[in-house]
Amino acid sequence: MSFVLDQVHAIDNRLDRLQVDSLPAHRQQNLTTQDVEHGRLEHLQSLIKSISASSSSSFTPATRTQLIETLNEAQLSSQCSTCRHYTDQYDGTFATEHADQPTLEHELEWLLLGKAATQTYGLVLDSLISHTVPISDEIWYWKDILGSYRYTALYSIQTSPLRLFEWSKGIAHEVQQRRGTFVVEGWGQFYDLVKTVVQERNILDVQRRVQTPIALVKKEVRMKRGHLERAKMQNASGIGYLLSNAFSDEVLHASEGEADKSQTQQHKWKNSILKSISIMDAVLSAASRSDTHHDFEGEVSAVLAEDPFEDYHQPFAIQDGSSDRLAITLRPAEGSARLDAILRQHLPTYRDYSNSAYDVGRRPPFIVRYWLPATILLLSSTTLLRYVANRRAAITTWIRELGSTVIDFWRNWVIEPATKVIGTIRHDANSEVSIMSKRSLEGDRASLERMVLDFAKANPPEGSGSLGPQELELVRKGIQEGDLTPVLRVYEKELQSPLYNGIMGNLVRAVLIQVQKTKVDVEVAMGGIDTLLKSQELVFGFVGLTPGLLVTWGALRWLSSIPDSRRNMQRGQKQSQAYQILRNVDRILTSSPQPNAGFLDSREYGLLAVEAISLRDIAARTFPKQVFTEFKEDFTDLLDRMSGVGRQIRVADRMRWAYAKWL
Repeated sequence: MSFVLDQVHAIDNRLDRLQVDSLPAHRQQNLTTQDVEHGRLEHLQSLIKSISASSSSSFTPATRTQLIETLNEAQLSSQCSTCRHYTDQYDGTFATEHADQPTLEHELEWLLLGKAATQTYGLVLDSLISHTVPISDEIWYWKDILGSYRYTALYSIQTSPLRLFEWSKGIAHEVQQRRGTFVVEGWGQFYDLVKTVVQERNILDVQRRVQTPIALVKKEVRMKRGHLERAKMQNASGIGYLLSNAFSDEVLHASEGEADKSQTQQHKWKNSILKSISIMDAVLSAASRSDTHHDFEGEVSAVLAEDPFEDYHQPFAIQDGSSDRLAITLRPAEGSARLDAILRQHLPTYRDYSNSAYDVGRRPPFIVRYWLPATILLLSSTTLLRYVANRRAAITTWIRELGSTVIDFWRNWVIEPATKVIGTIRHDANSEVSIMSKRSLEGDRASLERMVLDFAKANPPEGSGSLGPQELELVRKGIQEGDLTPVLRVYEKELQSPLYNGIMGNLVRAVLIQVQKTKVDVEVAMGGIDTLLKSQELVFGFVGLTPGLLVTWGALRWLSSIPDSRRNMQRGQKQSQAYQILRNVDRILTSSPQPNAGFLDSREYGLLAVEAISLRDIAARTFPKQVFTEFKEDFTDLLDRMSGVGRQIRVADRMRWAYAKWL
């Protein structure tokens, strides 16, 4: 739809520019009192604004109903003095450029007709495109079915109920034609009749039975694909003809500096409007028939040759001996009547025909494609429900325990370690890492000192008597340095008679003192380890926090990857579709016979436009905004038919390498 909106905007802006050029300032102020009293001009201007694409930045295209109501409400040519003048007084004499200048009301009516024709052009073009793009999708679906034996077999299984239904329907119809009164014949004769009909149909279908079921399915698929391809060619020809001929007059494409101010040129754009209305009518008429796909352009040309507006394509020319009115004398109401017929009759007729053609070749409905798994699920639903009901308590417990496990994991492995790390950073006393109590070493060392001093007092060295204060101080200093000489000297002596001294002597006491010494040594070593742990306390805090964070991050990453995987799969499908579209674009351009001085014909141009519009829709959803802006420039160059096939091929090559990163 964005492409159609761009087309409507462009044509609408050209009409605004041409209308301003055709209304000199002095004529804009030449308003009659009756015009002001009845508000005719204000009413026309409000109607023009309501269907103008340039009236606001958030323009939405007019609907078919809105256009019909606008044309009916406008009552074109009902009050226009210019229309009455040419209708009542024109006698077929030669009209010159000095003819009476039309009134402002007449020009506004023509502008309203042009705006309505532009909106109708958008509706017709959008209908053709919207009915062609889905056909391309269905054609790709049938190509996938034909391209894989597995897909063909799957399609055969999916559609087997439909074939069985059609076969049964044919049998029933044949039996209905042959049988007499049901009550009189009875069930036996009815059964014989059905058996006979089935046997006859089997004989008639002997040629079909020669082929394998897969071959028959492939034949059916080829028929559907061929039907869709013919419909696509027909619609593409209509799109190409519209884009090439409707609203393509050089007057509408002229820039402001090139605008001709003569009366001939001021009226020539009106002839373009009439011609475009005729083209839309002819295209819809040809696109609504099934026999025009071979020579669509010829059919449209034949319709246009008999068009009643054909005589009005030159505003000031007269056919020899002709008494027909000229284009300058044509009332806007006649163009409005043609638009009304297009909107009320021809456009709905085309949509109905196109929908019916699409329904013939479309893929099977969802219920047909998935009837087998749906049937299995339906048949096993009772068993599944019974299983769930019988294990409802176990399932509830499992869900509850799963939730408790997640909560406990979050609390114990993420929250608490994080709290300890924060406490370590803030030097919280409760968060310090320690493997022993703070005053354990001091108490054990003091106990060892008392034990050794008491032992030394009780067992002084031989010949020295009791120990004095100085000797005890030396012993105390030795104990602080780990020297237990007084104890070891007695211990060595007691070991000479271990059994006796173990009972009567001091051997056991010496051993226990050494055990206390060993305990103190172990606590000293543990204190060193404890000091090391405290120096690396923050590191250990992060080590304890890391597993919880890693598990949490992995779980969140997995959960977030579920929609991402779907988006990546869709992106891969879009990329594959974009590559296929670029291939089709290159194939259309390189395989063109180029009969018209290197220009594509209507069918080829329509196919190119359909592929390019599909590529633009993909780019609008996947490209960055700035890149998409550049893409639209190349898109316009690609659809520039008058630039020639050679330049279009180069543009397609540029698009292939310039946007390869996003395709």
